[in-house]
Amino acid sequence: MTVLRILAALLVSAGIAFAQEIPAGTALPVLLSSKLEAAKIKPGQQIVGRLAQAVPLPSGKRIPEGSQVRGQVIEVRPPASGSGSQLILKFDRVHTKKGDFPVTTALRAIASVPEVESAEQPQWVGGRGFSYPANWTTVQIGGPEAVYRGGGHVMAGNQIVGEPVWHGAIGRFRPSVCPAENDREQALWVFATTACGAYGFTDLHIANPGWNPPIGQIVLAAKGDVQVFGRSGLLLVTLTPGTH
Repeated sequence: MTVLRILAALLVSAGIAFAQEIPAGTALPVLLSSKLEAAKIKPGQQIVGRLAQAVPLPSGKRIPEGSQVRGQVIEVRPPASGSGSQLILKFDRVHTKKGDFPVTTALRAIASVPEVESAEQPQWVGGRGFSYPANWTTVQIGGPEAVYRGGGHVMAGNQIVGEPVWHGAIGRFRPSVCPAENDREQALWVFATTACGAYGFTDLHIANPGWNPPIGQIVLAAKGDVQVFGRSGLLLVTLTPGTH
């Protein structure tokens, strides 16, 4: 029993240490696992997505690609006559093989399924050898920024703003409506360094990204029914270290 307690204590200690390494301003690019619909979803319902790209940390470690990002529905205001609808939610856990770690997040950007799929496909293909995904040139959401794979960079016009990596891109957030808490390289996946807001939706906007009170509560609103399909993309950003 003593050995088991020691092992459990070591695991808890390692988990706390890992959580403390996720500083404010860390981008979490998430592929949503299931549909969110204000007309059907209930308060308390769990929401799950997965990291679409490994997330670099200041320590040199990474949160692995495929790690789950978990949250829950806080409140639902279903569509009513003339008043639209709102979905209030939060993402507050990162789950890895080391365990569950608390975070507070805001929503920097959200992209529809077609937007994500378009950003993952080549916009143009060169000669021999360029038919391979590792050599594709893709365009980020919220740019325009082009990702030149196979030895190139992430470019905004003639400016280098990032670098391609496996299943995504890394770069530093550039000035936009959304704030940036640090100048570190971030996991961007399919999003541009200036991405901020909702992309590819005809009737959806971010009423509260989560960095306005109540902190960490994300409000999605629509004139009709809030609908976000599974495999939509989210660019979350942590607001505090994961030990609060």
